[in-house]
Amino acid sequence: MSRPNMSRNAKLFSCLLLLALAVPAGSLADDCEASTEARLEETSPDGEIVRMTFWVGLTTPEDCAKILVDLIIEEQLPNGQTKKVRKPNLLTLQEGSLESHQRYEMPRTHELLSYESKIVSCTPCAEVP
Repeated sequence: MSRPNMSRNAKLFSCLLLLALAVPAGSLADDCEASTEARLEETSPDGEIVRMTFWVGLTTPEDCAKILVDLIIEEQLPNGQTKKVRKPNLLTLQEGSLESHQRYEMPRTHELLSYESKIVSCTPCAEVP
């Protein structure tokens, strides 16, 4: 039995997919180590919306680093479905730690289910062009 011919694009896609699966995700972006945490500091209803302020803390052993951190917020909609919102923030961290505040608004008909901060990338300042 013969194999069907694959198009050139399909072969290229297959090779790229295999390569992506073979390389650990952390080795693609991280040049330094950092950690983060988040907490909800303030919630204030205002008409049809709720305004929230999240505190995001970052730490790194680097003297200086450019860190891309995501605040990921999960909401439950009135129809029972859930929605995740990603709020990216690029920060320059010096002397080991930094605190940031991020604001977020959602309709009052939605419910806050969860939130977390995640490091997307960390690059020492000396390596940033």
